[in-house]
Amino acid sequence: MSAVDSFVQNHIAYPVLPLILLFLVLYFGRDYIMKIRKKAFAAVLTYFGEHYEKASDSVKRKLFSQLECITSKDLKLKNEGRIRILEIGIGTGMNLGYFPKSCQLIPLDFNVEIKSKLMENAKKYPHVEIEDLVVGEAENMKQIKDNSVDAVVCTLVLCSTRDSAKALEEVKRVLVPGGKFFFLEHVHAEEGTLLNKVQSLLSVTRVWPSLFLGCELNRHTWERVEKAGFSEVEFRRTDVYVPNVFIFKFVKSHIYGIATK
Repeated sequence: MSAVDSFVQNHIAYPVLPLILLFLVLYFGRDYIMKIRKKAFAAVLTYFGEHYEKASDSVKRKLFSQLECITSKDLKLKNEGRIRILEIGIGTGMNLGYFPKSCQLIPLDFNVEIKSKLMENAKKYPHVEIEDLVVGEAENMKQIKDNSVDAVVCTLVLCSTRDSAKALEEVKRVLVPGGKFFFLEHVHAEEGTLLNKVQSLLSVTRVWPSLFLGCELNRHTWERVEKAGFSEVEFRRTDVYVPNVFIFKFVKSHIYGIATK
């Protein structure tokens, strides 16, 4: 072997080939990897969802009881005493039990892997007329018509949207005039607290977002909703305590409220 061949082999081929192979695996396998992450996240939602539901039940009952006060702008639905709801990031359907009788529900989620569990869970709530899952993101709900829903429901979603301002614009677009946006989100803890600092560290270093599909712990979601151009925004801070599950300690700080288009 010549000196040139030896140099190419030892200093170019051996170091570079593994990098090329790694690039090819990541590039062509990224869709498969994302699918695995989505399946895993769906499993996490199912496992931890029950714990969270018990802890957040009183807050959700208080918030979603206001759905009963809505009168649909759709004449047919109004005459039938029903309303049309869009839930963004419906997941496995943890909110179905809080929705009013005979409501029409459009479920939207970016993760198609949750569909089977969602439809299985929906069987427990025959009072909800649920449509087929719309696969899409909050920032681009092109499948949903303008001024077409009486209420939009969003729980634990705005923590992970890539563009919250765009997502809220989409919420306003699909709501009928006077329509209501119901939100429950975990947010940045109060300034000066240890939790506030830990949340910032885990978010800025991308440790938490990497593990939980883009979720960020340090968002001031209430400010984003207030700046979105709704005619009225009402919200409250609260803590949702999930005992015996350590991971929920990082997301105990919440806000919940209603914004009117």
